[in-house]
Amino acid sequence: FQLAVHEREELHQARHALLLPDLVVHHLTGHVGSERSMASTTGLMDAASGTWSPELLQSVNVPVGLLPEVTAAGQQAGSWRDIPVHLVGGHDTASAFVAATGGPGTVFVSTGTWVLVGMERPEADTSARARAANFSNEAGALGGVRFLKNVVGFWLLEQCRPGWGNPSTETLLQEAEAVTEPVGVFDATDERFVSPADVEAEIRAAAGLAADAPRAVVARAAIESIALAVAGVVAELAELVQPAPTSITAVGGGSRSRLLQRLLSEHTGLPVRVGHGEATALGNAVVQGVALGRFGTVADGRRWIDGGTEQAETRQNRDQ
Repeated sequence: FQLAVHEREELHQARHALLLPDLVVHHLTGHVGSERSMASTTGLMDAASGTWSPELLQSVNVPVGLLPEVTAAGQQAGSWRDIPVHLVGGHDTASAFVAATGGPGTVFVSTGTWVLVGMERPEADTSARARAANFSNEAGALGGVRFLKNVVGFWLLEQCRPGWGNPSTETLLQEAEAVTEPVGVFDATDERFVSPADVEAEIRAAAGLAADAPRAVVARAAIESIALAVAGVVAELAELVQPAPTSITAVGGGSRSRLLQRLLSEHTGLPVRVGHGEATALGNAVVQGVALGRFGTVADGRRWIDGGTEQAETRQNRDQ
């Protein structure tokens, strides 16, 4: 969309257009390329060939040669001060999925400001059913496709915090978990939550909450609605993907919420496994580890992450 509306003269004077992760690599090494996972999110890459689509580029009046060659994560791009620099999954969710473990039938839920819900697949699904359901085919960092959908996430609470005196998200989650009475819920995928002027007022209206309902109830309504939205995507995946979903692996900052874990399990009927809260950073490290020979495969890297996660959980349970 940005390229479609960009000033034409400036665009046609440019030698290359780089996405932000690729620009960072360029500044470090001089490398010019388009990392595959990031390139796949532009809507300009051919899902079958994995290369830029001349047809799509021409449709938005972009010179075919403006976007550099699509390159794969794991390749060495060059060096910075004699330190080798390797391409990683430039898209944060691509790196997060690398760090999430699970076999066939696993739904990955990356929780944060947004919640991304999807499954790993060997190939893209460009069927009419998948398009009608608004699923994306985003390339995996080291192959395959992340077949997923975005759901509004903890952004809802983040936008409410200033009006509540900026309590921590952890405090709000604890307060929400303590709410015992039923609360109203709403469709967290509704466009009304894309950029409302007052998120708290929008939540109260959508959930049918009174103007004097305490913030704990508002927070609980938001978390319940996020979990319901995830469950809705899981149900859609069950109609589109084989094997059907059999479990959930949750990663990212929000995955540590015991309330969200419980609600996801209740609303989907599936067991929920909690991965690492810093999955994006660790997935980045695993790709570098594979590139450097530290790990033979992504599976080896995931086992390394699992070992650290289990040790952290043991420490946390001991401290509690």
